[in-house]
Amino acid sequence: GFLLGSEAPEAAAALGELLGSDDASVARAAREAVVRRGEESTSALIALLGGGVPAARDAALELVGELGSSAALPALLALASRGDAVDRPALRRALAGFLGRNPGYAD
Repeated sequence: GFLLGSEAPEAAAALGELLGSDDASVARAAREAVVRRGEESTSALIALLGGGVPAARDAALELVGELGSSAALPALLALASRGDAVDRPALRRALAGFLGRNPGYAD
């Protein structure tokens, strides 16, 4: 549980390894832990959006959309403005999930 509430880069890296694990049960357990912790895990997820293992970044995208924390919006918008190989469908789903949980932002 200590990884999810920490803003330390090491915590985000460790979470990224778990979310991006080739072992589906490890990745699933990491995702479930993030969901249980809710917004406390937002800072670690935001750190994963900047790069690293694509599977971890994609999982982080999905989770920030699912959690809907307003703290993640600047990171999502920054990803949207980049022209690199970000998974656009995953980014669209994350933004849609965010807006679904925060309808006031859509106005």
